[in-house]
Amino acid sequence: MKTDDFRKIFRSSFPDPEEWQRWFFSRVVREEDIYLATDHSGRAASALLMQPYGFRYRGAELPSAYISCVATLPEARSAGLSSGLMRTALKDAHAKGLALVSLIPAEDHLYGFYSRFGFESTYFADEMRYTSLHSFATHDAALIPADFAVFSALEAAYGEGIIHSKDDYEHVCEDLALDEASERLAVELPDGSRAILFASYSPAPGAEVKVKALLSDTPEAAEAALAQLRARTGERPFLVNLPPVNSEKYYLRHRGMMRITTPEPILSTLAASAPELKTTIRLTDDIIAENNADFEISDGKMRRLEHRMAKADLEVHIDTLAGILFSDSRIGGIFGLPASRPYMTLMLD
Repeated sequence: MKTDDFRKIFRSSFPDPEEWQRWFFSRVVREEDIYLATDHSGRAASALLMQPYGFRYRGAELPSAYISCVATLPEARSAGLSSGLMRTALKDAHAKGLALVSLIPAEDHLYGFYSRFGFESTYFADEMRYTSLHSFATHDAALIPADFAVFSALEAAYGEGIIHSKDDYEHVCEDLALDEASERLAVELPDGSRAILFASYSPAPGAEVKVKALLSDTPEAAEAALAQLRARTGERPFLVNLPPVNSEKYYLRHRGMMRITTPEPILSTLAASAPELKTTIRLTDDIIAENNADFEISDGKMRRLEHRMAKADLEVHIDTLAGILFSDSRIGGIFGLPASRPYMTLMLD
């Protein structure tokens, strides 16, 4: 079975605890999401997982996918197997009509590896650190159930980015529960604003608390959630990952990469959301040949042109387009295109 081959390759590359692996393969991995490549002897030697996710873009939900667990057996490395497998997955994503795929490199040096396949760094997090003595105002907040309804509403309110289904959310909660110590909590203020956070830490005295995600309607609700976390974890330093909402902040932590696999749904959504926009775009794609085309946007419509124009307003590679549309609004403004940063959080990376 594909799952057995995938499990063997995964274990050769990732040192995750056995308990976590049993949970992951029984609850998360689906055979239809597994991609395998064979070595010269016909043995499955390289693998990746490409799972479907929704992606919210300018008020519309687009089909997308998340790639993870890219690995090759040690004795089969440096033969181009994972590179070939990545190209296969990307072409398949296009064939399925997926607008884009996202991933989180396992190590920083892999950002360069994935950039070879048209991926662009588009996901960031605003990291905040607090000392063990930092206190937070409660704002008279009340604890409420940290359920999917609260999470989904706050995730939708942020704007653009990966959308978690109810099953995805259950997997996130199960994954969190496998950590040595963890907290999942939500609060609501008297004015109705809410916040939800997910945190894990070592039980060792003084160990840092990592807030994997903190979503909120208001800064006050976020602070109230941190106050509840402080009450539960005591005097420990906090590392908090926040959405990259402050466009004036120049340093943000890399969180992941995106690859546009089918530009039409993205450009159509862009056109519909900005009917005043009038431009022509020429795209180049070294892997997905069907994406080498010219596109016209005007009067709220996108049209793929049958023939190349003499000149387009914007001539870019597929990764550059992602870098323009999914970035700070000031960058998009340089090219006359609406832009904003997407958010990706709580992936099983």
